[in-house]
Amino acid sequence: EEGREYRMNFGETCVYCGAVLNIKKTFCERCRGHGYIEKKECPSCRGLKFSTAFLKSKVFGVEIESVLRMSLKEFKEFLKSLNRADLKEFKPYVEKEIKRLELAEYLGLGELKLVEPLFRLSTGEKRLLEIFLILSINLKGCIYVFDEPSTGLDFERRKKLLFLLREVLKKGNSVMLIEHDPYLISNADFLIELGPEGGRKGGYLLNSDFLKSEESFSLKFRIKKEKKRKDFIKCVVDGREIRILKKGITLVRGKE
Repeated sequence: EEGREYRMNFGETCVYCGAVLNIKKTFCERCRGHGYIEKKECPSCRGLKFSTAFLKSKVFGVEIESVLRMSLKEFKEFLKSLNRADLKEFKPYVEKEIKRLELAEYLGLGELKLVEPLFRLSTGEKRLLEIFLILSINLKGCIYVFDEPSTGLDFERRKKLLFLLREVLKKGNSVMLIEHDPYLISNADFLIELGPEGGRKGGYLLNSDFLKSEESFSLKFRIKKEKKRKDFIKCVVDGREIRILKKGITLVRGKE
């Protein structure tokens, strides 16, 4: 109704009382909230996933349809433009979201639309999106495990990835990478090398140590000398014990 103010929630649970909400009515009935039908834009919601009534509703004076058509960068600027006094109890959530959007922009995802379908993304964009979703959770005291995070990334984005991984370590976390990228290998703290070949003929431990010199491994990378530390996390996987460097980057490299 024009002029009236409603509190709306995209989740299934009320942020105030915890009650389960019936939000199915807000989704487009034709595509059932997917936005696309067999990779073709839904003619009813035009890829926006929600019902017409919902899309024409306003949030802070702006139609939800207009908000959903924004890029991540535009949405960040929209949130920044809001009057903090009007946000009231939502202020902490908005400020947290702005920080997450700044991270997305740093990774080069700022031009993606809020409702961008996954099938339109490149391999690199999908990988960056995965990294963004994981790192933006802002956990502490955890082990992050990434399987070839450099896939599809150019050198500049790999440098940004390494910077973010170092930031993760500052929060008391540990990182484990399964990688073949020379840049990430040369910047790891502890290396586990598997072999002697790939596939079924591989998977055996060849060496594991701090990266000290070119001769330390079969890998030919020039790496700074580093004193050994005994600060490891012991994990058991399939009955086998593995060591992960605490508050450091452990990289597992095998034969391709």
